[in-house]
Amino acid sequence: MNNTTPQHTTEQPNNNLPVDKSNCRPKYIPTEKIRELIEIKELNTVQAAAILGCTKQSIRDRCIRHGIKYGLKRFKEQKADILASKQRQLLDTLSSDEIKKMSPGSRVTAFAILYDKERLERGQSTENIAYCDMSKTLSDMDKEIERLAGELEGQMDDTRLDVSHNNLDDDFMFDDEGSQDTQAIDIIEDTDDCV
Repeated sequence: MNNTTPQHTTEQPNNNLPVDKSNCRPKYIPTEKIRELIEIKELNTVQAAAILGCTKQSIRDRCIRHGIKYGLKRFKEQKADILASKQRQLLDTLSSDEIKKMSPGSRVTAFAILYDKERLERGQSTENIAYCDMSKTLSDMDKEIERLAGELEGQMDDTRLDVSHNNLDDDFMFDDEGSQDTQAIDIIEDTDDCV
């Protein structure tokens, strides 16, 4: 009988963390620790298993059991290719008979979506903005500004005429004691500065 213990090998995963297979007996691993490694630190199951000292299958099983999304980093990196593959898979399942069974509204909607996506893929516009309306609005605003400026200038001219013709009441210019009201003069001088 051979009393020697079997030799276990150590694998090197992508992140160069050793996996000690002799330590792969069932043990308690906090779910939150798995969640942190997989979802927050975005490690893969092999890397998480190496850190926690268990098999990648144990990590996968716990992820499935507790709703932990593993493979998220890979998905993010290859999202366009994954989505393109799923699009192709969906389109391949649509036969002419199935398309004919769709309601007219659903067919039009499907066409419009596919048309927009095709234009997007070709680098063409998917939305047309009427710039003429914007330029017309800006032109209208410029005209309104000119009109209001003209009205304001006309009002300023009327004020100058009143001041230059001394159309102000004597009571306005002098207080009850007969001294000149300096506040009224300041108003007249301020009006001249506005021109």
